[in-house]
Amino acid sequence: MAMDSDKLLILEETEGSSQDDTIELVPLSSASELLDHSESQLAALQRAQDEFQQAYNHAPQYVARAPGRVNLIGEHIDYNGFGVLPMALQQSVFCAVSCRQSQLATTTTDTTAESTLELHIQSTSPQAPPCRVQYNVSEILDRLSQAESSSNDPPFLKTQEENFPDWSHYVLCAIFGILQQLQETHPTQLTAKLHPQHTTICFLIHGTVPQGAGVSSSSALVVASAMATVTALLSSNNSSTSSAITKTQMAALCARCERWVGTEGGGMDQAISIFGRLQYIQFQPTLAHASVSSLPLLWVVCHSLQESHKRVDAALYFNKRVVECKVACRWLAHTIVKKNDNDTYPTLLWELVRQSNLSFSELEAVTKEKIPETVTRAELERFVLGATTEEHNNALVAQLASQLGIARPAGMEVLKVAESYSVRDRLLHVLSEARRVQAFRSLCGGPADNNANNNKKDAERQVGTLLNQSHASCSDWYQCSSRQLDQLQHTCQQAPGALGSRMTGAGWGGCVVALVSSNQVDEFCQFVRTNYYADIPDDDKPTNESDYMFVTQPSPGSNVFESN
Repeated sequence: MAMDSDKLLILEETEGSSQDDTIELVPLSSASELLDHSESQLAALQRAQDEFQQAYNHAPQYVARAPGRVNLIGEHIDYNGFGVLPMALQQSVFCAVSCRQSQLATTTTDTTAESTLELHIQSTSPQAPPCRVQYNVSEILDRLSQAESSSNDPPFLKTQEENFPDWSHYVLCAIFGILQQLQETHPTQLTAKLHPQHTTICFLIHGTVPQGAGVSSSSALVVASAMATVTALLSSNNSSTSSAITKTQMAALCARCERWVGTEGGGMDQAISIFGRLQYIQFQPTLAHASVSSLPLLWVVCHSLQESHKRVDAALYFNKRVVECKVACRWLAHTIVKKNDNDTYPTLLWELVRQSNLSFSELEAVTKEKIPETVTRAELERFVLGATTEEHNNALVAQLASQLGIARPAGMEVLKVAESYSVRDRLLHVLSEARRVQAFRSLCGGPADNNANNNKKDAERQVGTLLNQSHASCSDWYQCSSRQLDQLQHTCQQAPGALGSRMTGAGWGGCVVALVSSNQVDEFCQFVRTNYYADIPDDDKPTNESDYMFVTQPSPGSNVFESN
């Protein structure tokens, strides 16, 4: 029976459970097979080890690898609870690590108070200055016991004035996320590892994922750092890494701790980096994933060369879209008179759609007819709180955040500064994009549809149409595209062999992904080279074309290699 892509679908528990969910150490001798015999990735793995040796004068104990990703379809809907369809790239971040202890020279009986953790973080990138910091173990564990990913103050910052290099925040949030997890689940092993001694953990980062391209270099860095940290802390302590934390738990942990950096992501980037290949990833009611069959075509990723940085002006762009979706959810819930059992409105669009029992198309029709295009701050406060005053203060912001289901400081900041919110268009994008994801999965031969390959050419054409529709929705309704992205997407759409293309990633710069007939890839690339990249000065392009335009296919998820 074919799946109905216009109704909300939920993975059966068994669909994603066949894959191994454990994190295992693997010997370097297995690297070639696990990396699909990719010479470039094997060379990057070796370079991470060599650069570590040069930086620290000893060999790493382990090297963790986490791939970047390209989201084939499902943009800006993961944090609304809906499933997405990303693909892991060959390009990866490698994190070489060592963990060493030395006994404290002390006569006091309170040795735990003097235990210290020293972190050394370096990168092969000349744009990433090194970071070195030392913590008192008791203090950081105490801080972590009270910290949440919703905290305004990242727990790795000892003081408000502390100024670590921006890039190192992604490594530090992963380290502290792992420490927090182990403190909750493996306190005995963690205490044995860190007390009563001085612990030094050295990290060396080497990456081949293009930065600022919308292919998740930052989340790959978080995942690689987290995998390296948990392995360094437990495996060298005669404890099994795989029994300490599963891949599913690691995906959720990395999504949570990356929010300490300041963006309101939903978890797609971290999950696909860990699970790998081409996956349908579900976030509600629980995190689950199912492999998706790939069409017999190739994907070409093209960087617009306009860098995308989610953290920059997040309150105006990325984080504001998250809040606008919360506002849209409340407006739609009120419109269709859908409340929870406790007489409150759903605050997550996925939950609202599930409870409504309406199709996506039906909800889109309601949205077009009854949801306002924009609402002002005063209109929102009157609608949600019944506020009669024009005074905008912190107390109103806190009440509004509570009613809308906004718990983290990044969302609160948006509520403080935003004068108005786009509601109808944001809602139309999320609902239609969720529908397109399910249609894409069905066409690629998802487990609920065994007839998708009966007409391969028709399926390919329909997938291409979904990609084009997705880009139009991102550009027009969600307004997360840019002039360069629109130009590049149009160029890709006109190229020989192209079946469809769309922006991928958070947007406001970054990449376009195109579905291309395998026998016309060369002609496609030449067309894009001539009609887009030729107009960009050589000084504004990376030296190697493979850094901004490359052919890719579904690649393996994260690994941890035991160094020789």
